[in-house]
Amino acid sequence: MSAASTSITLEAWLEEQLGTAPPELAETIRSLLGGVPERGVEGLVTVALDAFETVADGPATRSTAPTLLAADAILTYAFEAAVDPRLGGSAARAIRLAEWVGPHGRIGARFGAMKEAE
Repeated sequence: MSAASTSITLEAWLEEQLGTAPPELAETIRSLLGGVPERGVEGLVTVALDAFETVADGPATRSTAPTLLAADAILTYAFEAAVDPRLGGSAARAIRLAEWVGPHGRIGARFGAMKEAE
């Protein structure tokens, strides 16, 4: 059986990714994720958007940088996981995720409302 056909859990997959991340970033990502892997890649997106919103709601300081970097990494991981065949991923799944997340999806709904409030 090839490595590409071997399935893996999202939690184990994330640990693989975090094993190569800088330790401080990995720690921040883990603290943001909590039990999210059980909610799949959509859960990763939700956590990332929540973190982006938290950072956007406050003043930009050095102390917010780790959260911003972790949110960016989590959103990237969501798309990487969506295409990983070990997780049942495919290009089509990543495209559906992009549509769900993009300017006419979750990001548009959350951050468009913020822009209108300004």
